[in-house]
Amino acid sequence: MNIKVILLILFCSQTYANYLDRDEVHEFIDYMSAEHSFEKSYLVDIFSKAEKQQNIIDSMNRPAEKVVTWDEYKSRVSFFRIQNGKIFLRTYKKWFDKAEDVFGVPREVIAAIIGLETNYGGYKGKIRVIDALSTAAFDYPRRRTFFKKQLEGKVSYSISKKLESAIIQIIKDYKFYNRKKCFILLSPAAASFDQFKNFEIRGDKFKKLCKKYARKFI
Repeated sequence: MNIKVILLILFCSQTYANYLDRDEVHEFIDYMSAEHSFEKSYLVDIFSKAEKQQNIIDSMNRPAEKVVTWDEYKSRVSFFRIQNGKIFLRTYKKWFDKAEDVFGVPREVIAAIIGLETNYGGYKGKIRVIDALSTAAFDYPRRRTFFKKQLEGKVSYSISKKLESAIIQIIKDYKFYNRKKCFILLSPAAASFDQFKNFEIRGDKFKKLCKKYARKFI
């Protein structure tokens, strides 16, 4: 009985991580506060809810490119996926035209990656961004530096308490930066770690807000 209890405790300690118990997380919080003017209490609240995802580490240790043969991998390129790719290219032609013009990346390459990774947006993922990045940044030593930069976010940003206020700011930024032919990435993740039940509900709310304020301000 004692042996079983000990093994259970060891197992739980490996699958659960309280990030606020770790000095490197507090060092990261201090850095973000000093470098980007984040409120420490805001970051403490976020990391108090972050959960280690062991399957993220397992996936990175065994990427499909290393363990799956080409014959197995190409089976994902089904007739159904190819047809959806054609529809996807037609639907977003305007944006593919712009991406090719600005970045020089063929639309077929972009569409193929989106198709294989997300089934053209059909797969929205099951793991929260904060969980995935915290796991990779603090529990995956081989690429810790890279994912800490990802967690930091090397782009211009501002903090919004609610998704709606973030959308309003995005529209204002668009009106300003569009004169300089800049792109603004619309992504609700950073503004809504725990405000919605799941990604789908958040995505629907995000689209409705974009349509509402785009008509009002643009």
